[in-house]
Amino acid sequence: MHGLRGVRVVDFTTGIAGPYCTKLFADAGAEVVLVEPRGAASERTPLFRFLHASKRAVTGAPGGAHVADLVASADLVVEDFAASAPLDRAALLARHPSLVLCSISPYGLTGPYASRPATEFTIQAECGSIAVRGRPGLEPYQAGGRVTYWFGGVMAAVAAAGAVHRARTTGHGEHVDVSLQEAMALATTTYADLSSWLMGRAKPPFAGHSIETPSIEPTADGFVGFNTNTAQQFSDILLMIERPDLRESHEFDTVVQRLTRLAEWEAIVHAFTRRHTTAEIIEQAALLRIPVSPVCSGETVLEHLALSIETDAQWRALLGALAAPAWATGFHDASLAERRAAHAKLDEALRAHFAARELGASVAQLLAAGVPAAEVQDARFLSEHPQIASRGFCERVPHPVVGDLPIMTVPFRYASVSRWLQRAEPTLGQHNHELLGELGYGDAQVAELEAERVIGTRPIGV
Repeated sequence: MHGLRGVRVVDFTTGIAGPYCTKLFADAGAEVVLVEPRGAASERTPLFRFLHASKRAVTGAPGGAHVADLVASADLVVEDFAASAPLDRAALLARHPSLVLCSISPYGLTGPYASRPATEFTIQAECGSIAVRGRPGLEPYQAGGRVTYWFGGVMAAVAAAGAVHRARTTGHGEHVDVSLQEAMALATTTYADLSSWLMGRAKPPFAGHSIETPSIEPTADGFVGFNTNTAQQFSDILLMIERPDLRESHEFDTVVQRLTRLAEWEAIVHAFTRRHTTAEIIEQAALLRIPVSPVCSGETVLEHLALSIETDAQWRALLGALAAPAWATGFHDASLAERRAAHAKLDEALRAHFAARELGASVAQLLAAGVPAAEVQDARFLSEHPQIASRGFCERVPHPVVGDLPIMTVPFRYASVSRWLQRAEPTLGQHNHELLGELGYGDAQVAELEAERVIGTRPIGV
């Protein structure tokens, strides 16, 4: 994709947020140059390879003359230094009035928290995200998956792209000051503050932790997951766990009631669930129309058939593909409501039928009949998936050290674009000679920088 062809980005960032911001520019066709100090070369992990694919690299630091020349040629500089940075931001913008500088930091570069040390955990604490997660009375939880950094990178890219467009149109640069705290507040907690304001800032009787109960609960042989969003579903689960008395007392009817007496409530639930297997609980819950599911482990989730029936035509096609089995007698013309009412019986019969047959053959048979079906895939081998491979979602790029790498690209296709990734992630200083040559440095000048250990292709001390 060449939408940002001609845009040069200088990348001083590390971690996830900054590199993901600049990766989005690279994916859109911009030229991204990663600047790495020789004394702190990043480990080339799979995450690094993903974040820095299609970029070029040069060794150096913000104060280096050759880096200053590189910055002078850029449309956008992205950095994630601390507020007291080795980069004079004001002087940089004064020297290059059409430059866009995007600064990504935990709290932004202004305000009383600007200089505070931070990790994702403390950022989530300061934006209120952690406060709404966890069990009342116990330590709260952070949202997993490094979501703060990924979302912050997306927001930074959006902000920087708008500023670059304006700068290239008007000649006026911009300083984009991105706060990961504010990005995470938008992603996770905006509604909480607004709701509190609408309710007059009244404090709730508990910490506000977001936890469902009953939810994932232990069984005699594993775990089971419940969802009781309606009053009827909760009433039915009380019947299932053999506590009809609680339906009369109404003492656990509301979420607040259950959370304020959580230990007592969970003891009641577990007294039932720990005495029964996952299969037994699913059968009973299904009879009562309680949303329920086994909690699968990495060993149990694979080698499974995913079968989905949405229409009456698909239902009839399924029965036809199975040669009208005896257990389906009376269900050939059953409505959706009738099938739902008997879903425990039908599900068990389908499990027994397909358990005795080869998975791939079953999927092929169902698809041939027009029935939506699939094998549950192992994400570790997604690049080998025939659909993924046919669309070119993962592209192989040659790497000078580890060979060809399958790297995910973008989840869309342009008719005019046959390939997205320009190259694998760079090794340390891989493009020193190439980039400095483009800036007018002769071989002798580059050799002098190497001799003075200003640039290089190996970390200092290695």
